[in-house]
Amino acid sequence: MFALDVMEKYADLLNDPGTTANGPENAKVTVIEFLDYQCVFCSRFAPELRTL
Repeated sequence: MFALDVMEKYADLLNDPGTTANGPENAKVTVIEFLDYQCVFCSRFAPELRTL
């Protein structure tokens, strides 16, 4: 269910002026990160994601 919700809002997520973005505008791949700052697993994964 969650993946379908993301796909329906894909354009909104990519074009939100309040969203931080890195990389070229014409990138072939887009990574959209959803996280919870209080989640132990999210905090453990954050350094790995930064290396991407």
